[in-house]
Amino acid sequence: MSEKTSSYCLPIYNEVGNYTESIENLSEKKLKIILKLILVSGFRVGEILNSYLFYDGEGNVIIRTLNSKSKEVKLIKGDKHYSEFLGRERLDYYRKSNQKVFKSVKVINIFKLDVGELEFLINDDYDDIKMYVGEYLAFDSYITAYRMLKNKNTKMEIKIKFKKSSSETDFVRNYTPSFHFYRKLFASHYNKVNKNNFIKTIDFMRWKNINMIIDYVKDY
Repeated sequence: MSEKTSSYCLPIYNEVGNYTESIENLSEKKLKIILKLILVSGFRVGEILNSYLFYDGEGNVIIRTLNSKSKEVKLIKGDKHYSEFLGRERLDYYRKSNQKVFKSVKVINIFKLDVGELEFLINDDYDDIKMYVGEYLAFDSYITAYRMLKNKNTKMEIKIKFKKSSSETDFVRNYTPSFHFYRKLFASHYNKVNKNNFIKTIDFMRWKNINMIIDYVKDY
């Protein structure tokens, strides 16, 4: 099925335990790390590729990335809708020349994942980045990660709600959704654990369109 199919996939609250268990049981470490980073930040997969983590002065872990919605940054590769890793040189350039194109959030483990696997990615010094996430992953673009996600040896079929339009009834199916599904899952769960505080969710996700959060979480 095409990438478009995944845009019709919605998470099911009662399946969260199965979602996280499936991630923890993945044999492909790089794929596991991508999914966990999405589920502790709510970032898009292209933003994960171009991100870095560091400790703040209070010991919190911050994940910072180029904002893929910034008009000054182009994460999209050619005319395809696949984000690319921009590389250390360009990321260092942006860090030193244009702070406005970045966004960051405090890592929060709302799914109670084993985040110990992420510790090696955390830089001790905010100004001295030893490792960008994309450098460890060694992926040039989204499509490389997507193929790994869909590979028959690593893909994980999970129960999701499937709905093609607002006029259709959703139904449960087994499917291997794309990375964006996990961003929906994060947003929906974040909103749930914060007692459906839409304003707080919108602020954390950095959304300007309130309809986005409604579409993501209304049936969770």
